[in-house]
Amino acid sequence: MKSIYLLIFMFISPVVNADELDIRWFDVELYLFYKTDPEKVEQFKAFQGKHYPNNGLDLIKPEVQVTAPNLTLSKGCTSAEWAQDPARCNSLYQANLAPASWPAEIKGSITPKQNASISVSNDWQTSTDINEMVRPEDKGNQAQAMDAYLLTADSFEFGPHINKIENNSDFNSIIHLAWRQPIGPKDWSIPLKIYGGKDFKDEYSIDGKSKQLQEQLTMFDWGLLNPKNDNSPVWQLNGELNIYLDHYLYIETDLQLRKVDQVVEKIKDEQGQWQTVKQEPHLYALPLKQQRRVRSEQLHYFDHPAMGMLIQIRKLPQPQQQIDNQN
Repeated sequence: MKSIYLLIFMFISPVVNADELDIRWFDVELYLFYKTDPEKVEQFKAFQGKHYPNNGLDLIKPEVQVTAPNLTLSKGCTSAEWAQDPARCNSLYQANLAPASWPAEIKGSITPKQNASISVSNDWQTSTDINEMVRPEDKGNQAQAMDAYLLTADSFEFGPHINKIENNSDFNSIIHLAWRQPIGPKDWSIPLKIYGGKDFKDEYSIDGKSKQLQEQLTMFDWGLLNPKNDNSPVWQLNGELNIYLDHYLYIETDLQLRKVDQVVEKIKDEQGQWQTVKQEPHLYALPLKQQRRVRSEQLHYFDHPAMGMLIQIRKLPQPQQQIDNQN
């Protein structure tokens, strides 16, 4: 009988009290670059690019994606207006149907479009009244992570480091951004989507195959091949970054840098010499997958033969602390 009561108690009782979760707010600055002519990357090359899930937190998309004009169809053309000016009404209709488009390249600093976004200031009373701010412990998992937001350019502190890198012809910048986010246990955290650089979608599919070669094959396949017409971006850099607390701060990277190289097939001739029989372009993936325990306030460098990453996590006065100080 006691075991039955124990089971009932387990189901009706919360597993973890939200107030007991170790969740703190931090500012994070990130800079990624690639090496113009990397050496010794053969052992890192993956033939196919990785498909990342769509459930990560995306702070980049709202700032770079080009959307259709903000037109309202609810006050669209009446039947009389359609009869009087069909060209105008049709253009309004098509504009509302037009999907959002991506730029051909995402490069450099990414900052909020809206000036109302909170800047580097540690004062939480900027665009949001501190007394109306809901503590992250009081929200669901997805809502907690969605509290993360981009910071304005005055939050950047990597300027001297970036200048040194950009003055070296061996390196090229990809993206630079900073954001504020709550950081908690790993099972509570949601990865941040990181992507940028050139979009290869017009030349290569996500698996790295040349679209031009695929189109040539379909001309002679008599309908046997049916390649998917996927217009999703194929970014030069793509992946996820996860930051969490487990007594210490941890950073996990799961990134891939795409690089065009040649696929070469060789066979031995009658004399035993290797001869090239086929050579075609392919978009390889170079993974940067690491886990590292880090300290806040310190500048951390993640190295790779083909790319590099600078990241710093900065402490903040917590919202609840400021509320208590005001009271």
